[in-house]
This record gives sequence, structure tokens and C-alpha cells, in this order.
Amino acid sequence: MNLYLMIGGTGIPLQENGALRAARFVNSDLTRLELVLEGTPAAIGEAVQGLETALYTARASAHLPAHPACGLGVTLPDGQTWRSPLRGGKLESLPHPAARQVNRQMLVLEVEREPFWEQEGAPLTLLNRHGAGANATLYNHSDGAHDNFVDIPASQVQGSLPAPLEMTLSGALSGRSLVLLTAGTHDPATPFQHVLEGEQGVEGSGVSGTTLSASTASAGGYRRLTWSGVEEVTLKRFSLPASQSAAARGRFYRLTARLHAPLSETLLVWGEAGFEGSAGFEPLYAGEPAVIPASAQTLWLPPLRLPPWDVDTLSAGVTLTLKAQAETTGAHTLDLDCLFLTPTEAEARLLPLMSLSALALTYDPRTRGVKFSGAPLLTHTVEGQGIFLQPGQTQRLYVLLERNGAMTIEDTFTLQARPFFRRRWL
Repeated sequence: MNLYLMIGGTGIPLQENGALRAARFVNSDLTRLELVLEGTPAAIGEAVQGLETALYTARASAHLPAHPACGLGVTLPDGQTWRSPLRGGKLESLPHPAARQVNRQMLVLEVEREPFWEQEGAPLTLLNRHGAGANATLYNHSDGAHDNFVDIPASQVQGSLPAPLEMTLSGALSGRSLVLLTAGTHDPATPFQHVLEGEQGVEGSGVSGTTLSASTASAGGYRRLTWSGVEEVTLKRFSLPASQSAAARGRFYRLTARLHAPLSETLLVWGEAGFEGSAGFEPLYAGEPAVIPASAQTLWLPPLRLPPWDVDTLSAGVTLTLKAQAETTGAHTLDLDCLFLTPTEAEARLLPLMSLSALALTYDPRTRGVKFSGAPLLTHTVEGQGIFLQPGQTQRLYVLLERNGAMTIEDTFTLQARPFFRRRWL
């Protein structure tokens, strides 16, 4: 078994490497190693300095985005290589008379590492209606002819722990790009319909709706909603059938609405989920209201649980409503193109810090870092727990892109994804 420290892409073998002659684990947690160093005092001192520098780098860069990933690596006799993320450590002299001799010294390396080991996987084969391969084409909408998602078969996700998924997005799209990445388990036999068109459903009391055609709208059209006053209104009410309720599985879904035109005023917007009772709509779960400023063309809303109840069966229809309240009196208008419902089992929002000449981003949930064209340039901050895939489960990965303040449906981009399989190995 070969042992080494990894600092970014550089490995420091702990055996047969200059003055570093031998290394072995001496505890069952695999966090304590005995090292044997041989050579001149200068050579031994240089080796110790190299180890201390590596441990310092691991401490300094732990949990920082766009910094080199550090780890303790193990190559097994069968050739498999595993790595445990390194957070620091210390070197100590071995308290034994034989530990220090002429041109020979024994040390104890105590490492601080995560309680798992990971292995880099090959790029995944990503599936959607546009093909299957390591590079998937995605559109910034999903209307029956285009997909903003890819499916990942269960056979491709190995290990025993959730696997972080490194993703690269590329395309000739310049400007400031806010990217929403979400993923969740998926049953191909009973898929969840994650898009509701603005033309679907019905308007609530006091709200009038008109369908307008547009080639730049999802499914070729959008719904213009108008109302007046400062009272809260139901913009849309969508009835999801029992099959959709069962496919939702009682999970939380983020609501993201694309508008065909920017808002002309500030609105308070939120979602509610419930059922149709004898007295009308009965809300059982209300999302937190979000203040949507004037000029916004995307409604980023907090999640809702679908269906919003705890029962033995989920196969009952559920009603989803989109609510709004204006700050001022008078007439109000909102052009609703479509509403996305994406699972929050795994989620990351990449918030732009600068304008870029093209979309060339690599996101790594292990470091919460985003790189531009592979360079360690911090272009985005990251919100959310990150994209981790469940081993042995078929999953669907969704991508939505807001560029320069608008979710343009004509935007297309390429996605590549590479997993890091994780397992417990103590």
C-alpha cells in the first residue's frame, strides 16, 4: 500500500521518496502514521520542511473556494487510488530511544481528515432528448421540444456515500450569469413534470388573463395577468393530478418563474400548496413571501412541499397557487411565461461576481469553488448545500441560467459532469 499527501495536483509520496523511506498506519481510524526518514541531516530537514509546508497549505486552504484541494492518498495493491480530504495535521517525534539515530529518524504524522475516502470517476454519460454522451446539450427551458435537464442512471453512481458532482458549463454566452443547479432522485417510469406553462391553470378572483404568442416564450406563448389594488391575489391556480402528486413524493421543490417581460413595480410573491375542499382552495403549506424588485424578469421563490401532507398514500391531487401582493394602488401587470418546480434534495446557486466573456465555468462542490476556464479565478459565490448524487439511484439534474438579469430561453450550453465516489473506510 502506497501512501502520499496530495496538494492540488502535486503528490508527495511518503515512501521511497528521498529521505522519506517508509510509512504505515498505526491506528484503526487511519489518522496516525509512523514515518521513517533516512539520509543526511540536511536531507531529513528538507523532507520535514516539505511535510510541514503541505500541512500548512491544507490548514490554510480548507473549505476555501478555488483553492487547491489537499488530501491523504492511498494506492491499494489492486491499483485503486483513494483520497481523504486533508484539513491539517502535525508532526511529532516518536517517543522511543530508537526513534533517532545517526542519519535516521522516526516521526509520527497525525492528520486531520474527513471521515471518508473518495475516488475520481470518469465523466458521466448524460441522457436527455438531445442525445447521450459525456457532453450534454441543454436549453434554458423545457417545453416538450427542449430539455434543461439530464438523467443520470443509477448504475453510474457508485460508492456508499453521496457523491459530489463536479460540473463544467460552457457556451458562447457573455455577461453576468446566475446559475441554478438542482438534482433529485428520479423514476423514469413515473416522471415528475417540473414545468407549468403560464397558459395552464386558472386565474384567481380579481385577476384577468390573456394568452399572447411569442417565439421567444416557452411553448410559443405566455400569459398576461392583470389586477388592481393592494390586496393579495391568486395569480394562478394549478391542479396537479394524483399521478403528479405521487411522483413528487412529498419532497420540497423550489419555485422559479420566468417572466416574458421585466416587472414594472415591486411585488411580494409566494407559493401555496393544498387541496380543493368544499369551500374552495384550502392551503396546507405556504412558502415564505419574496420581495421581487421592479425590473426583475425571474421570480426566485422559496421552496414548497409537494404534496404538503403526511399520509400513507401520496396519490391524491394537489393544488398549487402563485400569490402576489402589490405595494401601490392602481393597475398591475405580470407576464408569466412558465413556472419551474425543481427538487431541493441537492442544490447550488452560483451568484456572479463579475461579467465574463463566455460561459466557461467549472463548479466543484467539494471546495464550493467556481473556476473560469480552469483558472483559480473566483467568479461566483455559491449558495446551497451543493450537488451530491445518491449511490444506486437514478437522478435528474436540472440547470437554469439567468444572464444579464433575464432568463433567455434561446440560451443553450454544454454540460459535462464528473463524480467523486465516496465510501466509508475507517
